[in-house]
Amino acid sequence: MCEYTLNPENSLGPVLSPSDITAIAAIGREAVFEAGDPIVEQHETAAQIHILMSGLVKTSYVNAAGGETVIRIHLKGSIIGLSTLTSLRHFDATSRAMRLSRTIMVPTSAFLSLLEVRPSLSVALIRLLVGRLSDMHFRIGELQHQTVERRLIHLLVALSSPNSSTPRPLKRTLIPFTHEELAQMIQSRRPTVTATLARLADRQLVQTLRRSLVVIDRAALIASLNGGESTPG
Repeated sequence: MCEYTLNPENSLGPVLSPSDITAIAAIGREAVFEAGDPIVEQHETAAQIHILMSGLVKTSYVNAAGGETVIRIHLKGSIIGLSTLTSLRHFDATSRAMRLSRTIMVPTSAFLSLLEVRPSLSVALIRLLVGRLSDMHFRIGELQHQTVERRLIHLLVALSSPNSSTPRPLKRTLIPFTHEELAQMIQSRRPTVTATLARLADRQLVQTLRRSLVVIDRAALIASLNGGESTPG
């Protein structure tokens, strides 16, 4: 998995092969970002893409009223800044390192030239974009009609999914996001998310901490989605 997805049937796994990464590295350069550093910024001129080699990155969109929505969490192997390939000429969202992160940064023109000579990379890119589109369809068509509690449980199940660093499911998983960030991921408000987490903690599904929380039993969360009742948020 190279990105978290809220759709349990859509696994956004790594799409770049080792040979693809080698080819990209040959035309790019390494960039290092501390926690909090922007990798690309909304409305900034789009002139490069980034391949995330290590770390954790969130992409968020800020609307005209100043409201922020987290639209993607990138893991190792993800591609950041693909709006550089569109006719917009600027990035449509901000991607920011959540901890020390390392990328391969590639100029847009060089990446486009590589796509022309590596059909396998073009196919991988299509797969990634279709996977992201499927996840967005799920968020818009499914989650917006669900209660805050069910949306939050979907998110917690996704964020506690096994990945390359934790290939086996863990019964207890640390979720390194604040209540505000969780709210931004499900289009809710922080007080509502905090109250909902308190209810989930009462049911011994999660343990709330000062700036993060722990999923105590992911299987129980999944079971609550499949057959349990949800309390409106």
